[in-house]
Amino acid sequence: MRRLFAYGTAWVAFALLWAGTALPAFLYDSLWEAWQSPCFRFYSGLCHQIPDRSFWIGPIPLAVCHRCTGVLGGLLMGSLLAPLAEAHQAILRRHGPAWITLALLLMGLDWLWGWWQGGTVPSRLLTGLLLGILSGLYSTLGWVALGGATRNSNPTEEACSWKHVRKR
Repeated sequence: MRRLFAYGTAWVAFALLWAGTALPAFLYDSLWEAWQSPCFRFYSGLCHQIPDRSFWIGPIPLAVCHRCTGVLGGLLMGSLLAPLAEAHQAILRRHGPAWITLALLLMGLDWLWGWWQGGTVPSRLLTGLLLGILSGLYSTLGWVALGGATRNSNPTEEACSWKHVRKR
């Protein structure tokens, strides 16, 4: 039951974070003034919010750029994939740092290429999606490991050491 609750809280948190990017566009007619400023201000710490580099819903840009849309959508997708990947935690643990480093490197190369030649929407979205999926997967599995710890154990130590992973 704890594991299901832990998965559920991760899914809801990432879904709300991703859905919040489009909230101003959906509330445009009725509550635009009340919601625009706080919603855009919330995401301004995460994203540059340049309108030319954002998806638009009608006359309103999303609260984040193409790359951040990919990252936030990937967080949700990675958290949804976490239950399927749980059986392969030994592989994930062994190769995780390399995969996240590779995703960050690809994102950095895409940024440099965009600065030099002008980036494209698909490259920004896909590099953000890759990093988001990996981040969502690992953060959800870590959250579940923390939530599944026993009362007499140290949950931080158990989640960080991954002692429960079967070695092959």
